[in-house]
Amino acid sequence: MATRAFSNLFETAAGRELADKSYSKIHNLVQQSAAESATASSPSSSNRALSIAIATLYVNYAVLFTQQKSFSSASIERGLELVHDLTSMIRQNSDAEAVYRALVALGTLLTLGDEVIKRAADEICDAEGALRKAEQSVREPRVKGVIAEIRALLKG
Repeated sequence: MATRAFSNLFETAAGRELADKSYSKIHNLVQQSAAESATASSPSSSNRALSIAIATLYVNYAVLFTQQKSFSSASIERGLELVHDLTSMIRQNSDAEAVYRALVALGTLLTLGDEVIKRAADEICDAEGALRKAEQSVREPRVKGVIAEIRALLKG
């Protein structure tokens, strides 16, 4: 539920500013929540909802990063963190909506035009491996379309 509240911050300029300034705290809380959910014996529907909420939050952050006028080293670090989280999420998830949103966030981060992020996605995070996993676990046309776009970004 808290993850959804974080996503809702992006609806206003003041909320986006707060989310930007609080990125590290929010990211750490979300990662802690995801880890606790993975180890808990909770119903899969709550894990699904959390996965979708996290992917949505990461889409919002990716869009925020692309809208920032200057690209600082802090932005690159944040982008790298999210690329790592997103490739892991894509590998570990088979829910179509969660995977789709995670792919959209990953693709958005790759449009930042920073070669460091693209190289990290490709070489360190094995984005291609995550894309293959997504292709195997989710067979929706929209997912295939985003995967094709991400592959083009990685090659370009």
